[in-house]
Amino acid sequence: MKSLGVKFHYGKALGRDFTLEDLKNKGYKAVFLGIGLSEPKKAIGDIYKHKNVWNSKTFLPPVADASKNLKK
Repeated sequence: MKSLGVKFHYGKALGRDFTLEDLKNKGYKAVFLGIGLSEPKKAIGDIYKHKNVWNSKTFLPPVADASKNLKK
């Protein structure tokens, strides 16, 4: 993903260190927040019903496939 221009920031907290509005103002067009385990231990409500919210199992495989196709 780094070869695609993705920037990684570790140890940051949404709402404490930055807001989505801050990132928008800096020109970011997309944000991926990697939080927790691939399978939650408890239900997290209807968060996946929101637009543009995915779990790792639906988001990462297409990203990996697209990345492989760029190397051809």
